[in-house]
Amino acid sequence: MGSINEKLKKLYNEKIVGIEKKLEDVHYEDHWLDGPQLMYCREENYNNSNLKILFVGQESNSWKGDIIENTEDLMNQYKNFNFSNNSPFHNYIHWINGIINPNCNHNFLFTNVTKFCLFNEATGDGYPLDNITFEKTIEHFNVLKGEIEITKPDIVIFFSGPNYDEKIKFQFDEELTFKPVFHDIAEKKLAKVSGSILPKHTYRTYHPKYLQINKQGCILERLITHILKEEKMLDLCNKNWLAINALFEDLAQEKFYHNLKIQHKKYHDGDSYYEFWFEPYQHWAEIWMIDDYLEFWMASKDEKEFIELANQKFFFHGSSNNKFYYKNEKYQYSDIEALKKDLVPVLQELSI
Repeated sequence: MGSINEKLKKLYNEKIVGIEKKLEDVHYEDHWLDGPQLMYCREENYNNSNLKILFVGQESNSWKGDIIENTEDLMNQYKNFNFSNNSPFHNYIHWINGIINPNCNHNFLFTNVTKFCLFNEATGDGYPLDNITFEKTIEHFNVLKGEIEITKPDIVIFFSGPNYDEKIKFQFDEELTFKPVFHDIAEKKLAKVSGSILPKHTYRTYHPKYLQINKQGCILERLITHILKEEKMLDLCNKNWLAINALFEDLAQEKFYHNLKIQHKKYHDGDSYYEFWFEPYQHWAEIWMIDDYLEFWMASKDEKEFIELANQKFFFHGSSNNKFYYKNEKYQYSDIEALKKDLVPVLQELSI
């Protein structure tokens, strides 16, 4: 049968022979091809994971500085790579793995859609390949599909963004499909990727740097909750936001959910809240996440009409900028069902 690393080494050896000569005509004035990036698996750690995860980025920010044909050298480069520097990509994958596989180290795998980058010796940085160069590298060194077949991950997350979808498809000999995961999150932000050799939990979202800059990290919160719920692993929901997103998963079963709008917002003091509404935007509900408890608010632009919508649990809190606010009791994160019980009738009323 052979170990994972033996199988990976065999795959790479079959592809890497003569790669430097095959790609020798790919050169630029001050850049040249750098790679390929190969994987090494710490098999015992990987196989003992709750769920085995493969993270896939775009391309490396430099690797060896040139084209290398030595498989063992390249796999050792990966094995010894310091995967702890403070970049958004590294931070996010450690964070995700830490939730799904707590108390595990060196147990996940990472690779890139593009196994080569363009290296600039003056800066020491790597840069993306243009499409023609990318296709030429894949013509001679197409291993992504084989890596997935060999490592058999339970989860694959492409942190590559929608602009790399065609590059992903180009490496498979079948038609991959990209479909929305949640109706309220656009496919370009988060997509479920399907193909015969891909695990059921295969997704594509933006690169972590983009998610961080654009404050879209809540997309990953929703995704992790979705995965854990499908795998009946919600006992790992030891984070407050996981409890909230479990609520969203339950709301998705309600008839009104298709038209429900949800937005995650952050207040200036660091508190965050979720806003729920239906078009036209006249009345809405808010769930505030405050340290160790939750608050359920209702608000409206029309006090007279709104009074009829607020049930007996709410009391008038005040008005601001011609908006009227009501709030009710606090909820504990451990009692999310109580919040759901009160929230659903309100949303049903708002949806009419």
